[in-house]
Amino acid sequence: MEVTMLHYLLEFIIAFILVYLYYRIFVLRKKNKFTKVPMELQLFVNLNNLDIKKLNKRKVMQRLSLLDSFLVAVILLCTEITDLFLLKLLLAFVLIFVLMIAAYKILGSYYQRKGFVKN
Repeated sequence: MEVTMLHYLLEFIIAFILVYLYYRIFVLRKKNKFTKVPMELQLFVNLNNLDIKKLNKRKVMQRLSLLDSFLVAVILLCTEITDLFLLKLLLAFVLIFVLMIAAYKILGSYYQRKGFVKN
């Protein structure tokens, strides 16, 4: 039992680090000036009724990249419970939407309390 828990923990950590590094290298570095609003940020702002002009886009994107990395690692672990490919695909598809909306809402409530709401 300890070996499988250790295996899952290592898998989670590796997935989290790889996805976060991908975001840091390819997404955050290239969108340094954010002339065009990234899709993740637009979804986050629209879902939580936030004012994009008040937000520090760089900080919000860093937090969203951490959150998205965590979600991908969690979804990877959740899909490991079955060996059937179609069931893994269906489970991942459902979890992506449910977890992303829930996590974006939780992070959005933080920004709403800070006063970044549209008037």
